[in-house]
Amino acid sequence: MYKIGLIVEYNPLHNGHIYHINKVKELYPDSLIIVVMSGNFLQRGDTSLINKWDKTKLALMNGVDLVIELPFVFATQSADKFAHGAIQILDNLKVNKIVFGSECNDINILKSMASVQINNMKYDNLVKKYMKEGINYPTAMSYALEKICGNTVKLPNDILGVCYIKEILSLKSNMEPITIKRTNDYNSTQLNLNICSATAIRQALREKKDISKYVPEYTLSYIKKECFIENYFPFLKCSSNIFFNCLPLPDTILILFLSCSLSKLLSLIS
Repeated sequence: MYKIGLIVEYNPLHNGHIYHINKVKELYPDSLIIVVMSGNFLQRGDTSLINKWDKTKLALMNGVDLVIELPFVFATQSADKFAHGAIQILDNLKVNKIVFGSECNDINILKSMASVQINNMKYDNLVKKYMKEGINYPTAMSYALEKICGNTVKLPNDILGVCYIKEILSLKSNMEPITIKRTNDYNSTQLNLNICSATAIRQALREKKDISKYVPEYTLSYIKKECFIENYFPFLKCSSNIFFNCLPLPDTILILFLSCSLSKLLSLIS
């Protein structure tokens, strides 16, 4: 029996995620499906529309066998750190295969781009060069890959896929990466057909549009009103004011303490 790993955010769980789970069941009948899932806080500094407990219930309702939370320090990081935490968890669980969506759906291209990044000074130096020119990291990575191996990676799921494979190679894991074709644009804000992106669904919710065609009925029942990050700002503002007003430390000492704590935290996940 195979143990199949999925890495997800489910923000929120929609028809595309159901397709993903069902495709795994189709490819690997009688396998165990293990999900590593971001909790209440996600990449891009966002908060989850549905709390992690209810997201877990939704995953289990749809045939997932085990849900494990990706710790906050990885779930809120860049693609490399996100992949590092998730793949290590799956490797420790002796997962046989990881199945993820991909825009190109060509595992050989993704593997070649991942292998180029392992202990390759030429690649590292090119990325640093492009970043010094003011180019952001994902684009610098894409330019460096194109320069070295003639392929490029620009779309979100392919970028994550390369990071997953790179981490598998770094760990010398026996886990096999498997792709399934992504059926829509990750960043699209358009509601199209039966399956659309989570980005489009979140935008539709902000605009008070009907999303019932694009998510399972039970997902709707878990989506609460006022669930976007901007709705939490008054509470965060209030809490920070209380925090700063109550502490007797001078501002400079307090800021130094917070900076040191953050540096320590980041060093632990590097």
